[in-house]
Amino acid sequence: MVHGGSALAVALCKWVEATAVRSEKNTITSINTRETAALDDAVGFLEPCARCANSLLEARGWRGVSITINSDVPSGSGLGSSAATSVAVLASVATLFNSPLDPAQLYEYAMIGEKLVHGRPSGIDAFVSINGGLVKVRGNKREVVGCPPFWLMVSDSGESRNTGDMVRRVSEYRNMNRESFETLLRATEALVDDSVEALRRGDISILAQGMNFNQEALRLVGASTEKIDTMVRTARAVGFTGAKLTGAGGGGCIIAVQAPDPQKSFENFRANYPSSFLCSVPGEGVKTWLF
Repeated sequence: MVHGGSALAVALCKWVEATAVRSEKNTITSINTRETAALDDAVGFLEPCARCANSLLEARGWRGVSITINSDVPSGSGLGSSAATSVAVLASVATLFNSPLDPAQLYEYAMIGEKLVHGRPSGIDAFVSINGGLVKVRGNKREVVGCPPFWLMVSDSGESRNTGDMVRRVSEYRNMNRESFETLLRATEALVDDSVEALRRGDISILAQGMNFNQEALRLVGASTEKIDTMVRTARAVGFTGAKLTGAGGGGCIIAVQAPDPQKSFENFRANYPSSFLCSVPGEGVKTWLF
């Protein structure tokens, strides 16, 4: 989503598991990074979700919890790992104390961590992590859209991203080419609307065409990279009819949809780009268990 425009976001088949148990001290542990820290002293990867959990505990007067995180979501790739982790942590802590948070409360606390990570986050990642599904975004409005499942390929370019730099580049293009920028924005908004209506009918072709258009628009405004462009061309060459970058651009991941044989196209693509996965979307939002 660029400068308040429209976008589609979808919950993936990846997961973050957070387990909360009673303890003498408030601690948090990541199985993936093998780190353990006090909730009020966490840094790095653990800091955003620890900050969320600590805020919740202080607000409710709760104390004495040990949290363990295990994640299947690649971090630092623009796939919303920080939001998914914060949402899972908050839901597990609230369930432990037998006081589940409603979606609005979960969102409010999760945004504490998102602001720490992103500065001025859109909130889309947190919303999707909580609600799941396919989400239509326009400005500050979010709508969960019902649609049949479809296959989505995700591939990590391995290029590090600088969101601030990408925002600067897009802003510069907008300031220098205001009329063409507004035209691209209106076209993208129309394609989002058309894609939603088609997806409700189980038709992915409009989405695929819209993704191709959007990738060219993002390349034009300076949000893509040479490697991303190559990966997008490769995805189309192996059979996916729609492909584009996802996230802030300047690196991160690409996504691709609609192939006659999704598994075969995926295997052919993964032969060149092993940091890839294929999943059925939309996925589910946060769920909790008490045991």
